[in-house]
Amino acid sequence: GLCLPDVQDLYQALKLVAETNLVCAVHAENDQLLEWHTDQLKQADRNDVPAHGESRPPHVEALAIATLLTLNESIGANIHIAHLSAQEPLEVFRRFKSAGSTATAETCPHYLFFTEADLERVGPYAKINPPLRKHTDQEALWEGLADGTLLAVTTDHSPFTVEEKERARTDIWRTPPGAPGVEELLLGMMDTALKGKMSIEKAVQLISTNGAKRFGIYPNKGVIATNADADIVIYDPNSTTTIHKDMLFSQARECDKLYEGMTFKGKVVRTLVNGTTVFADGEIVGERGGGKFVRPNPVN
Repeated sequence: GLCLPDVQDLYQALKLVAETNLVCAVHAENDQLLEWHTDQLKQADRNDVPAHGESRPPHVEALAIATLLTLNESIGANIHIAHLSAQEPLEVFRRFKSAGSTATAETCPHYLFFTEADLERVGPYAKINPPLRKHTDQEALWEGLADGTLLAVTTDHSPFTVEEKERARTDIWRTPPGAPGVEELLLGMMDTALKGKMSIEKAVQLISTNGAKRFGIYPNKGVIATNADADIVIYDPNSTTTIHKDMLFSQARECDKLYEGMTFKGKVVRTLVNGTTVFADGEIVGERGGGKFVRPNPVN
């Protein structure tokens, strides 16, 4: 991963990445600009929850993407832009793609299913970087997934404690950004497919196959086929799943306020990793230590 530093440092970092043939995932926000916006708000004595979103407007993201991909035109590093959140940065990214850039980008479920209006509902538990955006941004992201501009949907799962998040009740700048969501990714995308917004095949590509290909771990991962790793989820499309904290396994379940009470079409019945059942009927049944870390491989 690579946060966007000063331009000189970014240029040098891209050259190093290009030498490895690994894919570099980038948090694309222009640090200088967002710090200026933040200082302006602090000088106006703004420390409320909405101030966080105002400190990181979409052009902060768009400028970072434009800078990154402009520099990379002469370097050719493998670039993947994480958690793209809004229409403005999406349009910038689309222009570079249409001009031949090999960069890829993803978005997250919280940008697809929630907007800045949800700040009023859950307050600091919806403080995320980049922040939740407007409904028009949400619609643009769905279009970006449909036309292939965006490669994948990933969670950017960020667990924190209630104590850490509650600091923002009096000062939004004191609480860390991020929200959990790894347990809702499959549910949300399958719900989308089962309701006809996209095909089930497309949903699987967005949350599994495309990422496996991009990071060099396909066909071991991301496909059900002979000699693949037999990572399989058995999903019942005729059931429903309503999110409540007692069903979640994350240690940050108390902070999972965005999804609390939401009902999705379908239910995870069983999960297999390398052919071994690790989750069944709402319980983790796999043995601790039975998994292994999957490292990305160089890509051409």
